[in-house]
Amino acid sequence: MILRSAVRVTVSVSVAALLVASLAGCRQTETAPAPPAGAGPARAAAEEDIPWFEGSVEAAFAAAAAERKPLFLYWGAVWCPPCHALRTRIFPRPEIRARLAAAVAVYLDGDTERAQIWGEKLGTTGYPTVIVFDPDGREVTRLPSLLGVEDFAELLATALDAARPLAERIAEAERVGPNGMPPAELELLAFHAWSQDARSGLDAVRRRALLERFWREVPADRPVVRSRFLATYLSDLAGEQEPVPLEDSRREALTAGLHALLADREQCAANTELVLYRAAAVVALLAPEAGARRDPLVAAWEAAARALEDDESWTTNDRLTALVPRVELARLAAGEEQPLPPALLQRVRERVRWAEARVADDEEMQAVMDTMAGLLEAAGLTEESRALLSEKSASTVAPYYYIGWLAGLEAKAGHAAESVALYRRAWQEARVAQDGAAGRMTPLRWGTSYLRQAMKQTPEATEAIGADLARVLDDALAGPDAFAGGNWSRLESLATALLAWRAEAEDSAPRGAVVEAARARVLAACAGLPNDGPDAGARCRSFLAPAPGA
Repeated sequence: MILRSAVRVTVSVSVAALLVASLAGCRQTETAPAPPAGAGPARAAAEEDIPWFEGSVEAAFAAAAAERKPLFLYWGAVWCPPCHALRTRIFPRPEIRARLAAAVAVYLDGDTERAQIWGEKLGTTGYPTVIVFDPDGREVTRLPSLLGVEDFAELLATALDAARPLAERIAEAERVGPNGMPPAELELLAFHAWSQDARSGLDAVRRRALLERFWREVPADRPVVRSRFLATYLSDLAGEQEPVPLEDSRREALTAGLHALLADREQCAANTELVLYRAAAVVALLAPEAGARRDPLVAAWEAAARALEDDESWTTNDRLTALVPRVELARLAAGEEQPLPPALLQRVRERVRWAEARVADDEEMQAVMDTMAGLLEAAGLTEESRALLSEKSASTVAPYYYIGWLAGLEAKAGHAAESVALYRRAWQEARVAQDGAAGRMTPLRWGTSYLRQAMKQTPEATEAIGADLARVLDDALAGPDAFAGGNWSRLESLATALLAWRAEAEDSAPRGAVVEAARARVLAACAGLPNDGPDAGARCRSFLAPAPGA
């Protein structure tokens, strides 16, 4: 495969998510996970011209094995902004559909029934996730969504033709190094979505050792592949909460490699996750102090970002996203509490208006709204972000996603009642949406967020919290995967908040009654849970359980 920098139609990840959160995952299994008996539909919806498999995930793996075809699995969600870009800008393209015709293609919406059981088995860590399996159900690779259509298509073809699974490829890579690997397998490692894969079997030390070694040893005549290892390695180091100490020689080598990447259009196009979203973290890693070491790196990064912003072959959302590194770097220079330069603020405003005027439909708005509001907020233009969300949320596919965001802004402003009302509204709209395009478990996401915020911001509203808690739990317990994957994480977080809320009360009896009623409600459902996924029964029984010895 020769990666090209022709027409770029890349896929943006959430601006807000990448500025404030990181993803987590589970350990890899080499063979196909045991399929849940009677697994629900493998997709929520699909365009007629995309060959998505009609049936359950279990049936899809069985069909792949019987037909000796690889399996392509896309993990997404109706409300997820970057998923809309991937699903509408990448998947429907003829070159992608042609390659998917050679595979069993599965669209699994993470909020549909039983999806989180599968998500936990597959180790999905965020939306969107794209995984390729061989006909025997062994994972081949996870594809990065931030690639151009042609590059994505070529990488997809390489993955579908791969002769061995990821675990074997990693073991061979550690044994022989980059010069001993077939070119196609080296490219699959270079373009593996490491940030979405905690199941590779590599701990942080081994992963970083492999990435650094391959960056140093890949021949200079393969600059794009080499740059991928550098970009992933830098992102990995910069993602640590505590600064990673770097000796001068190592820092200089990394900085020189990064300058070469930023100066090369093809390398920038192949590493958009780094270029668009890691600017401040990587600059702070390589040049912790302002001055002579940092200034040239900032200038190079800003020049690369401007070139992407001016590239008319990019989508509206991608060109707007190219402002993110400039805002990040300006924030790094100014400090968290200081205003950004007026010229940059004006540029943010102008480009947000430009993007808004170019949006064609609610599908596109679901993705572009995320970038517009995120940029305004990151630039310190919070009131303008709030106004945009208030005015345009109804123009998106999943307004509850943005109503929840608006509720967070009201909370930051100290408007407790308004914030909680909006959180509740987002939950209610998600409940309505579950009967339409949204998945069955969608209300659990917004319902648990609402309840946690209600306990935090309006803790004395005991009766209302108790009544809505019962509704949230009843909605969740009506499905089989309330105690799997992300659903279980949300219920755990809710339980922690409930126990803290009860403990904070001077008179704990009223709140204690709410907590005990919730525990009884959940315990009544434990016996009927499926036993083909995680230990749902044990998790169910642990919900709000008294501490040992209490």
